[in-house]
Amino acid sequence: MMNLLASRFLQAQRTKLCVAAAIIAIVQLGAGIANGQAIENEKLTSLRLTFESELEKRLLPLKDEAVQKLIVLEHQRAIREDYEGAIRARDRRYVITGDRAADEEEKSSEEGAVDLIMEEAQTSGNTVGYDRRRDALVGFQKPGQSVTWDISSIEPGWYKVMVTYGSAEPFRARKVKDDAAAGDEERRAGGTFRLYEDTALLSGGSEPLIKTVTPTGGWDRLVTRNIGRLKITSNRATIKLEVVEAENEGIMFLRKISLVPTAAPDDMAAFQPGGDDAPTQLRTLREQYAEQVDTATASAIENYIETLKEKETELTAAEKLDEALAARSERERAESMLSQLNIGTDEES
Repeated sequence: MMNLLASRFLQAQRTKLCVAAAIIAIVQLGAGIANGQAIENEKLTSLRLTFESELEKRLLPLKDEAVQKLIVLEHQRAIREDYEGAIRARDRRYVITGDRAADEEEKSSEEGAVDLIMEEAQTSGNTVGYDRRRDALVGFQKPGQSVTWDISSIEPGWYKVMVTYGSAEPFRARKVKDDAAAGDEERRAGGTFRLYEDTALLSGGSEPLIKTVTPTGGWDRLVTRNIGRLKITSNRATIKLEVVEAENEGIMFLRKISLVPTAAPDDMAAFQPGGDDAPTQLRTLREQYAEQVDTATASAIENYIETLKEKETELTAAEKLDEALAARSERERAESMLSQLNIGTDEES
């Protein structure tokens, strides 16, 4: 009898050990899969960053060449006392380089820029709030949610709006609702917001600025974007950022908004010469530059698409279907970029 009890006890202990070992093996397998997915997502992010870097390298010599031609044209017109034409050539050069004259840019960044403090924002929506650890506003998840800043002293006029934010790449996660079907679901970040002067609704302010946010490589992988020009109409202004659309993970982690003084739209007309009023030579330079940029961009995107196709095939063959779908999604994004190129048009590059 004692031998029988001892035998059953030992068998029970072996069963417990086998179950524990199985659990450990399953956990390790899950961790391995998760780590594998993370590695593949990092590889896709690396591919995108490589593409963006390659595109920037291809466009840089085109920009330098166009700028040099515009400098020559500006000097030629000034010598002939065609000062209006010289100004147009100079301002077109500023469009290509992305800024105004160096002394004006330095002055605006040091003396005139107004930074909106994330910690001082007033929030609307029970998920929106300031994350002290990240020094960012987070939780932009539903249309209508908003944040506002009250500025007690600002010079009325036009401002370039620079926004710094991060947004996560797509990923798959286990469904958490009790009534949900078994399996994972795709989680995405990004969306659309609008920014405007709330106090200008009755005082003829500018139209709201609309910005669509796409993944940047991670919540903490920050980018800074110029989203347009905003007219401030009062010395005491309220700036409002409002969610228009949001993916299921929310739009972004918002780190910074800067208002940098800039020229009014009427003063910027010389930056966009076109039509019958544009000097023929300047218009020709613009058309040549736009065509060269589109051609170089198209070539870079086509190479990127081929790389993504190879990556998708490789992942499919390895039965890494989630990662293959991510590669396909990135390829479709690149193909959309390619289809939107305006090769042969007279639009601004």
